[in-house]
Amino acid sequence: MAIDTRFHNIKEPLSSGSLAQIAKLVPFNDIEMTITHAAQPSEAGKGSICYIADKSLISGNEGLSDSVIITTQELASDCPGGASIFLAENPRIAFSLVLSHLYQTDKTHLISDKAEISKTAQIGKNTSIGAFAVIGDNVEIGDNVQIAPHAVIEASCQISDGCDIGAHCHISFAKLGKNVAIAANSVIGKQGFGFEMTATGAIMVPHLGLVEIADNVKIGANCTIDRGVLGNTTLASNVMIDNQVHIAHNVTIGRNTIILAQVGIAGSSQIGNNVILAGQVGVKDHMVIADGAIILSASKVIKSLTEPGTYAGNPAVPARDHWRELAALKKLVKKKP
Repeated sequence: MAIDTRFHNIKEPLSSGSLAQIAKLVPFNDIEMTITHAAQPSEAGKGSICYIADKSLISGNEGLSDSVIITTQELASDCPGGASIFLAENPRIAFSLVLSHLYQTDKTHLISDKAEISKTAQIGKNTSIGAFAVIGDNVEIGDNVQIAPHAVIEASCQISDGCDIGAHCHISFAKLGKNVAIAANSVIGKQGFGFEMTATGAIMVPHLGLVEIADNVKIGANCTIDRGVLGNTTLASNVMIDNQVHIAHNVTIGRNTIILAQVGIAGSSQIGNNVILAGQVGVKDHMVIADGAIILSASKVIKSLTEPGTYAGNPAVPARDHWRELAALKKLVKKKP
């Protein structure tokens, strides 16, 4: 299905000659063409650009001969001769870089007269603040920031250059680095769920820490990240978080870590660098997960994982051990009369 131009406009077509600079592509059959849109191989044609990472996508798609193709060295000679062909180690990554240049969202730099902005707030250049957004006392907002309607930025928060805050987000007790993107309805910096039991019931422990989010972090919709009790909850650079994720107080997330939907991380856990937590993973409080660990979907981490590797199950163990245990259990069940 073609990209709907009602939602994604092209500001300016690209020349195929500019691809080497945009995505470090290597020309294979450089026929100068003007790129006006992106397409799937099955919809390729004049003015289109696509990527091919599988030989099966080449045959039967006649429009490829008039298009710009990003592919691998191994597949390049199988592509139609009339196409303008560029090589990449990972065609999908290169294609993504081209898309970010070809389709650029129009960002208006307008502060709505319906927004409520404290007189002590500092607002940077080229910043947009939508209707009914609330900006509290002594908030610092950098340049080129986008704050959508109904977002709330409470007192003394710091929002650095290039951040994008979605509609109905609520941010308090937080410092955001550059180019942080937070999708709609997420809550950053709320009081964590820390309590102590007494003879008369639970007493909530006051939270006096912050949430610190480093540069280039992406946070999906409907996520919650609690502030620390005394220290801070911290997310290092280039962390990517899917929708509906909960991160409790005093958790630390290492750089380049990816967290998929519906993950829950309990308080004071330490997640390393380059970790992947797949969907619905649960992490008990005070756990340590080593750099490079991959935790498969629905696994439960109730004991620290101090070595890199792939883990699965409840409790999470090395994935190979988990599959062996399941296979052994299946054999036992079959043996029953």
